[in-house]
Amino acid sequence: MARKDAGIAGTDRWHWTTQDGGQLAAKFKAAVLECMRDFAAAAGANDDPSDEVFEQVRDFDAAAFSLDECAANCHVAAKTLRLAWEIPVLDEEEDIDVATRLEHSVGKPVILARTTIDELRDRPLVLAQVDGSNAIVLHDGDYWGTPADRLVVLPTDEEDATLAIAQSKAAEGAAPSARVVEFLERLEAGLQPPILIYSGNNPGVVRLDVCGEKGGEVVSLKSLPPELKKRLAEARKHTSGLVLTAQEPELENDFYFRLGKGEMSNVLQFLTMMNRTGVLETGSAGAKAGADGCVFVSGTRVSHAEYGNYDGIRALAEMLTLDSMEVTFRDGVEPSVRTIQSSTDQMLIEAAIQADELISERRRNN
Repeated sequence: MARKDAGIAGTDRWHWTTQDGGQLAAKFKAAVLECMRDFAAAAGANDDPSDEVFEQVRDFDAAAFSLDECAANCHVAAKTLRLAWEIPVLDEEEDIDVATRLEHSVGKPVILARTTIDELRDRPLVLAQVDGSNAIVLHDGDYWGTPADRLVVLPTDEEDATLAIAQSKAAEGAAPSARVVEFLERLEAGLQPPILIYSGNNPGVVRLDVCGEKGGEVVSLKSLPPELKKRLAEARKHTSGLVLTAQEPELENDFYFRLGKGEMSNVLQFLTMMNRTGVLETGSAGAKAGADGCVFVSGTRVSHAEYGNYDGIRALAEMLTLDSMEVTFRDGVEPSVRTIQSSTDQMLIEAAIQADELISERRRNN
């Protein structure tokens, strides 16, 4: 397949070898020809086309339109580089009319490969019309004319979503990384620093985080061989019961937890052991309106906390009384004020004592 390598000045070098082209072209042409023959043979035995025939016709047309867009982008890229380096067009490299390939791309997102208009440079546009060798693009309600051979068709949202699904499925079947294997070996051996495991909303996926190291590893259980699955199952018996949610998994250094009663202490210990700096933003389904809070972590210390009308250790104590919480950690956020000066261990002890007293008092009052 075509691939990208590091190129000049850190750019991506995209390869399309003769072998790549030959293999894909042969496979594509053979598949289309076989399909066409099969349907043509069936036509003699059936007077009326079936729904399957209609669908196949639409598939062929859709493939042609997509391939036209890909071909147009290749021609535009080649022409852009020729102009940039003043490379002449060789006899076997015909200067293709790109516009004819873009007639069915009207309404799609495009970008200009080159332009002298700052307002349009590197901006996503919409192809509004193709007229001969020229095109009309739309940007912020204004229409602009441009030669069609300067347009690069961008992936649509649907195409991006399809690619993301394909990449996700490929990741599920991929072998575990060397780092994941190392994580599990260290867990099995009981080595420090401790490794915490978080389950996502997807029961088939877990995240491994090593205290003191940034960036965890998301692991698909399907990708693990039996021996590693066994290690992971044993290791999870000795790790935190915290649950990492999957709301925004693309943010590597942010965490999303669903917590039970008292588990806020586990999160704070984890973050301070990881030497993280940022803010925990908390929420609770059972909390009163306006009672959500935040906890700031500064390296190995907790520096500030707020919950409802309380701050400092009392705010943490209030959070520890809650039956369940959703907690989001935003990396790199600093507090504007410091209300906690004690060490993490001392602070958690004080907060736990206050939380027990608050729970007992509320039970007596009820």
